[in-house]
Amino acid sequence: MTADKIIKTVAFYALVLVIVVFSVFPFYYAIVTSFTTGTDLFKISYWPANFTWANYEAVLGGRNFLRSIFNSVFIATLTVCFALFLAVTASYALARVRFRGRGDVYPCRIHVPADCGSGGPV
Repeated sequence: MTADKIIKTVAFYALVLVIVVFSVFPFYYAIVTSFTTGTDLFKISYWPANFTWANYEAVLGGRNFLRSIFNSVFIATLTVCFALFLAVTASYALARVRFRGRGDVYPCRIHVPADCGSGGPV
């Protein structure tokens, strides 16, 4: 292996490491702060001095926790079913029904999912 190839490989893996740390750190910090008390939240510490399960006991021991989980799953299921229904009916209409302007709408069916949320063309 040449020196140039080694430098490129090391730089690539260093960049990958930076991206992974940047991506994983918020999850790590959220989990670590979930084990701290309310007053320790305002002290910046990447490893809490006192681990406590009080936050989990408060949430899981609450009377409305299971009801909240059920509501979230129910609403998510309804939303997915509604979106699936709209997508299936729209795709059937675009594939089978001939209408004026179909040639202008047809390319948009590929462009819209790729462009969701980016604010500009892909």
